[in-house]
Amino acid sequence: MQPLHPNGVIRYKLYMRLRKDDESVNRSVYEGPGTTYVVSGLQEYVTYIFAVVAFNIKYSWTSPEVVAMETTHPAGISGQNKST
Repeated sequence: MQPLHPNGVIRYKLYMRLRKDDESVNRSVYEGPGTTYVVSGLQEYVTYIFAVVAFNIKYSWTSPEVVAMETTHPAGISGQNKST
C-alpha cells in the first residue's frame, strides 16, 4: 500500500534470527520497496524472530523496528486427502 502523498522513497528491510541464546545477530533477508516477502529454507520446529524496518531514502528517516516471533511446523503433503 502506497501513501496518498509520498514524501520520498520508502523502502523496507527485513531481518531474521533464530531464537537461541547464542544467536543474537540479525541477518538481512530482504531490502526493497515491497511490503510482502516469502522467506524460504526455514527448518522445522525452529523459532525464528523477524524484524521489519521502514526507511525513507530522501529524508534519511528510519522507523522503529516491528518484531514478530514464529515457530515453524512441518508442511502438509501436497494433494494429501485428509478425509477417510
